[in-house]
Amino acid sequence: MRRDLNWETERWRLDEVGGVHLVTEAQFLALPQRERFSWSDSLRKPSPDAFALRGLLSALRTDAVLQRFGTVHGSPVQYRTADIARYRPGHYLRRHDDLYDGRVFGLVFFLHDAWPACAGTRLVAEKPDGRCAVVEPLPGTVAVMRLAGEHHHQVEPNHSEGWDRYSLAVHFGERRA
Repeated sequence: MRRDLNWETERWRLDEVGGVHLVTEAQFLALPQRERFSWSDSLRKPSPDAFALRGLLSALRTDAVLQRFGTVHGSPVQYRTADIARYRPGHYLRRHDDLYDGRVFGLVFFLHDAWPACAGTRLVAEKPDGRCAVVEPLPGTVAVMRLAGEHHHQVEPNHSEGWDRYSLAVHFGERRA
């Protein structure tokens, strides 16, 4: 993934009603801090030779995996989206809930090498009662998040001076008829 040439830097604006919009770097920098929602790199189309990544994405869409997830969830589910992100120094994702497109849970795979604790980039998941679970992005681990009700999450800013966090967030929702 590191060598993939298809990474694109994305900056997202948060509007007054909670919508997010992709903006240019100049627009992002002109925004007040409260409207700067996210800054990261996105890999929308992994290169054809990214066999492991493409294999993982393919496996997560199989009937066997979806059936197992549905059993655990308590009702049938289907794959919704996958977001491949790189958080370089300064990058972050503000608090949000992902309550759209019928999403009910998500998996976050941490795909980088070593994680320096001083780098930040921890995943902070908040329950409706305000309690938080802080997930350290340890290499090779997976976080499971509920995406219903008042469950929010965020990615802390990357405070490192040269380390990048790589992750794959995959979202699932109730199966539609």
